[in-house]
Amino acid sequence: VQRQLSAFTLTGQALPGVMLANLGFTSYGGLPAILSPELVAIAHRNGWLTVTDDLSVQTLAESTGGDLEEVVRRAFLAGNDILLTTAPFDWDKGMNVHKVLVELLQARPELAPRVDESVLRILRLKERAGLLEPLRAGRESAEAAASGPSDRSVPE
Repeated sequence: VQRQLSAFTLTGQALPGVMLANLGFTSYGGLPAILSPELVAIAHRNGWLTVTDDLSVQTLAESTGGDLEEVVRRAFLAGNDILLTTAPFDWDKGMNVHKVLVELLQARPELAPRVDESVLRILRLKERAGLLEPLRAGRESAEAAASGPSDRSVPE
């Protein structure tokens, strides 16, 4: 991991994020990188936004007993900021990522801060790129844009 990591750290602040691969590292339990909280945390400690590789890959489902929805849950719980899938909703093997995450958050509302962490990283990246307009008077930074009422409910 350190050898692969050095290629990214040498870019300094020029690299805003990384796409984690669907391959595993034996030193991190052999889990696919996108399902490894430790590997995702390494990326976040380096200040990077994390994007998963394609979640609809069948070999990923095999790592969770054939359950693609479990892949989505575990990728989210690992800390990934953006969950990528190339499977369209109407594909016969497709999955509704939004539905899976809403159900998870409804069952475990204590995970709401986990969503906020990802939103904040995304907003910081947009702010750094000059893509974030002030949302309202007094909300001029990503931190302010991401803050809001503490009693959030999960939309259905």
